[in-house]
Amino acid sequence: MKREVTRAFKVLGWGLSIALFVPLAGFLYYDLTRFQPHADEIAQLIDAAHPNDRSPPAMLRKLLREPRGDLSLEASRLLIYKLEPGSTRGNLKWQSTSFLWWLLAKVHLSDDEQLTIICSTTFLGKRAYGFEAGANTFFHRPLDRLTDIELATLAMRARRPSWWQLANKQEVLAKAAETLLDRVRSQKAE
Repeated sequence: MKREVTRAFKVLGWGLSIALFVPLAGFLYYDLTRFQPHADEIAQLIDAAHPNDRSPPAMLRKLLREPRGDLSLEASRLLIYKLEPGSTRGNLKWQSTSFLWWLLAKVHLSDDEQLTIICSTTFLGKRAYGFEAGANTFFHRPLDRLTDIELATLAMRARRPSWWQLANKQEVLAKAAETLLDRVRSQKAE
């Protein structure tokens, strides 16, 4: 009886080891073959960003963290579109690619690097890619000179740029930006 229990524990131990090792080995393989080959491109993307996109105003940092708080999901999505556009075909492929790049962005990129990717590559409408370009396009001033409500407006534009382009949406955009700003300010007060 004792030998059977020992054997069962060995089998269970091997099964658990294999169940943990196989996904970890797959993740490391994906990292080495899909993410790491783009490391130089990612570094160039960050280095080429406008200084205001590399170091955005504090309020914009807070606005971009609302509602999730985590930047890596958005940063990984932008990186996939920029570096691996073919991987967006097919729902299962998109879901698995998104999950793996999200984990890899969390592992390899700092919060500041993720924020730089978001601030410099996000499409805001009217051919404006990046928040500095958006600030100049929509408000005719640099990003670091915008008011909090203008920053909130850009943050809302980033969520649905084509939709906010419609002429009849400007009033709704203003209200949505106010709501977002109020939500972020109320979190600060708590």
